[in-house]
Amino acid sequence: MTVNNTEPVIKATHLTKEFVVNKKSKGIRGAIINLFVTDKTIKKAVDDISFEVNKGEIIGFIGPNGAGKSTTIKMMCGILNPTSGEVLIKGLSPQKQRQEIVKDLGVVFGQRSQLYWDLRLGESFELLRRIYQVDVRKYDDNMEELDRILNINEIINTPVRQLSLGQRMRGDLAAAMLHSPSVLFLDEPTIGLDVEVKYAIRKFIKEINK
Repeated sequence: MTVNNTEPVIKATHLTKEFVVNKKSKGIRGAIINLFVTDKTIKKAVDDISFEVNKGEIIGFIGPNGAGKSTTIKMMCGILNPTSGEVLIKGLSPQKQRQEIVKDLGVVFGQRSQLYWDLRLGESFELLRRIYQVDVRKYDDNMEELDRILNINEIINTPVRQLSLGQRMRGDLAAAMLHSPSVLFLDEPTIGLDVEVKYAIRKFIKEINK
C-alpha cells in the first residue's frame, strides 16, 4: 500500500478506552462484603482524544500517572482495542491490519523488556532478526549504525540478565530499531535511569529521526 506523504503518519480520531473494574468497599466490613458481592464500575482510561502526527515529528505525551499515556500507546500499537474511535498508522488500523503494519512499528516499554532474559544480547537480536525476517546485510548495516549511537558492541556478548538497567534499555532501543521501523513508540524509556543514560537516549531519538 502506498501512503500519501501529505497524510499524517498517525491519526487518532475520538479515541476512547474504558475498562470494567471491580468496585471495592473500604474497611473490614467492606472486605467481607467484597467476598460475596462484586460491584462493577466503568473506568475511562482515555476519553475522546484526537490528534495527528506527521512524518519527522517527535511528539511527547506528558501527564500524571493514570492519565492514559500507556493505554494510548498500546492502542496505537494494536495491543489494546479502543472502546470507540479509531487510530490509523500510515493509513492502516493496527487492530484490523496488524500483520501489514507490524514491521513499520518499533516499541519500547520502559518497565517491560522484549529481550530474552537467558540469552546473550546478540542472541536476542539474532532471534528478533529472524522473527522480523530482516535480511542479513540489512541487519549488519543497522547494527553498525546502532552501535555508533548506542555503543552496543561493548555489551553484545553479555547475557541480558546481567545487564544494568541502563545497558538493558540501550539493548531494548536497539532491538526496537533492528527492522528499521518508520514509527517508534517509547513508553517511559528513561524511568529509573541516571542522567548520563537519559542524555544518551535523547540523543539516540534525535539521531534516528534525521
